[in-house]
Amino acid sequence: PAAGGSSLANREEVDSRSVFVGNVDYSCTPEEVQQHFQSCGTVNRVTIRTDKFGQPKGYAYVEFLQSEAVQEALHLNESELHGRQLI
Repeated sequence: PAAGGSSLANREEVDSRSVFVGNVDYSCTPEEVQQHFQSCGTVNRVTIRTDKFGQPKGYAYVEFLQSEAVQEALHLNESELHGRQLI
């Protein structure tokens, strides 16, 4: 049980440093999303969600190294990437 508890705490800590990005163009790569958000802080990981066939679902999660970057990332709400307005 202790291991499960620590992984939950770790997941919550990662969540506190992450933002959901909606309306991501299907042709966007994780590298392009990372470049878009790197002005906010150091990007640790970009996860573009896909369906069971490997096709993008149109949203991503951006995990930053520091939680402070999340507030900066929220300022990019409605900014454009690949001609689509991110939400």
